[in-house]
Amino acid sequence: MDKTDYYDKMDALVNDKQTYELLKRDPTPALQRKLNNKLLTLKKTEAFDTQRYYRLRCSVPQPPKLYGLPKLHKPGIPMRPIVSFCGSPTYQLSKYLTTILQPLTDKSRRKLQSTESFIDAMKDVQIPDDYKLVQLALQCTETAIQQSTDALPLPTEDIIDLLNLCLASTYFQYNGKRYKQLHGTAMGSPVSVVVAEIVMQNIEERALATCRQTKPLWLRYVDDTFTAVHKDEIDAFHNHLNEQNTDIQFTREIEEDGKLPFLDCLVGRNNNELRKTIYRKPTHTDRLLDESSYNPISHKATTGKTLARRAQLVCNTPDSLSDENKYLDRVFDKNNYNTDFIRRNTHRATDTTETNRDSTSVTTIAAIPYIKGTSEAIARILQPYNIRVAHRPITTLRHLLTNVKDKDEPNNRQGAIYKIECSDCQASYIGETGRNLNTRLNEHKRATRNGDVNNHISEHHRQTNHRIDWDSAKCLTYSTNYFQRLTLESWFTNLEQTPLNRCQQLPAPYKRLINDVNKPTNR
Repeated sequence: MDKTDYYDKMDALVNDKQTYELLKRDPTPALQRKLNNKLLTLKKTEAFDTQRYYRLRCSVPQPPKLYGLPKLHKPGIPMRPIVSFCGSPTYQLSKYLTTILQPLTDKSRRKLQSTESFIDAMKDVQIPDDYKLVQLALQCTETAIQQSTDALPLPTEDIIDLLNLCLASTYFQYNGKRYKQLHGTAMGSPVSVVVAEIVMQNIEERALATCRQTKPLWLRYVDDTFTAVHKDEIDAFHNHLNEQNTDIQFTREIEEDGKLPFLDCLVGRNNNELRKTIYRKPTHTDRLLDESSYNPISHKATTGKTLARRAQLVCNTPDSLSDENKYLDRVFDKNNYNTDFIRRNTHRATDTTETNRDSTSVTTIAAIPYIKGTSEAIARILQPYNIRVAHRPITTLRHLLTNVKDKDEPNNRQGAIYKIECSDCQASYIGETGRNLNTRLNEHKRATRNGDVNNHISEHHRQTNHRIDWDSAKCLTYSTNYFQRLTLESWFTNLEQTPLNRCQQLPAPYKRLINDVNKPTNR
């Protein structure tokens, strides 16, 4: 998609005054204070311990950021709005509440986890001749949740207060401006998925309990439902379902020629029984991981095994399985795989027992960048120590495609490894912080003014009377992982001639690399 088209579609989306409202000020500081005050109250009442308090507390927040993903399979390619909550005030709290609420959603017998659970649920289902297969899709949602008295780690009232705090913060930043979403939960909040699931379960239970006819099946994956309705009752049931909540409406798709797609299955009818084969959207291109691509052979083999296993799982007649296997042969040939590779990695049952047995013996998984020849050798060396290597490609589509999400200012980005120089000599200070550089700089300045003997910059200023060049302070790189930041801090410190800070020692192999980096090049 062209960048101009992307921004035109996104601008039209946020300018919908029925859904979004432009804000005059950033709500982040006020939300941060409200959240931290509530958490402090819970800590004082011993609702949770100090460790939990500091894990959920927000110190340097960023506003949630809106971006869009194009729906390529829809006419006109509309945008799907996604809000990234990473770094926002309620992000950690949303993840915590998700762990509390998730078990409440696992009891529904109508909830599907995958295509495999969909196949299992339909094994013995028979559909009468006067019924039609129908797919119901959620059009819009509004958050709602019932109070529960089950055993929970927090009192129910506190959970509801914290949940309301998360659900009420539906603002976001887009193109430098702040907007508020007027309805529903923002896509991207960790707790939105579990709240939407609870709401969906509540609606479907009420709708089915008050429906005149029982349904032969009712299976739902997230917000898409597969069911069968009497051919004369489709309109009435559709209206009945939409009457449960006027803010939550469903669209419908009725079978054509006795067939209806759901997930990646095409479900057909034959003598009241359901026949299944693989469904591919019209936008499908048969493009797979090419055999000539710079990827580990294990990734390519897994591609073949996964598609072969899906065929065996979904296709429930010999003819449909045979047709699918022939189709896979053609697809792999298009992607430059030889016949021997296809034979070894497809058209055979997957031995899940062997896979599970092998995986239980692995004690550690190490993910390393993939370098052909080197990565395979490392994997063989580590295998006797029960360490399985996961190869991670260096160049991916994520790196190649444009990142349209609003960028944080360098000094406001969390998880920084930074450098502060002295104005009067070559001394420099390398540090790391899980917060942003502006916050850490203010702490260094305050320590220098107060003559803090525990601060290395302050001590250098006190002993030499040199000026610190605060304006030249800069971020060298970023990482949200604490141990990665410690390693990076040590790396950059060892590159400096006169570092002011002390840091952990790097393993011996790093020193050879550092010497090579510091070695002057002959030009």
